[in-house]
Amino acid sequence: MCRKLDMLPCYVEDRVLGLPLDSVDKVLRASWVTPVPDAPPAVAGVIDLRGRIVQVIDVRKKLGLPSRPVAPSDIFVVARTGGRTVVLWVDRTVAAAKAEVGEDTPTGDQQGPSPYATAIVPGEGELMLVLDLDRLLAGEVQLPPPGHGPQGDAPP
Repeated sequence: MCRKLDMLPCYVEDRVLGLPLDSVDKVLRASWVTPVPDAPPAVAGVIDLRGRIVQVIDVRKKLGLPSRPVAPSDIFVVARTGGRTVVLWVDRTVAAAKAEVGEDTPTGDQQGPSPYATAIVPGEGELMLVLDLDRLLAGEVQLPPPGHGPQGDAPP
């Protein structure tokens, strides 16, 4: 049996990554990132998101690609996972799409292209890795619990 997932296709170099649309808050044009001393390797720094300090994750580093400076054409995807808000830094995004995931759909565990993928599905002429944000952020994002510290996820 197949299930359809609403995904936001994101590109990092030649890789297509699908983010579950229900975890995406918004998509922004990239801006200045303030570096944070002694941050985990994939944390590019932080940005001020309407009064909240939010970590920016360099998806390139998570995928084992070389990092580079933020370009004006880059995109920040504001996403929520585990009650936390993070920004995922990607090259570009395209319109949301439906991905069909079935029982015979290869998973990241079976095929080994990425420990962060829950499935591999056909996209617009290419394969899309469906990302599990919790797996992607495990061990990298060290944030205080929601409502504690500078993250500012507590309700107003």
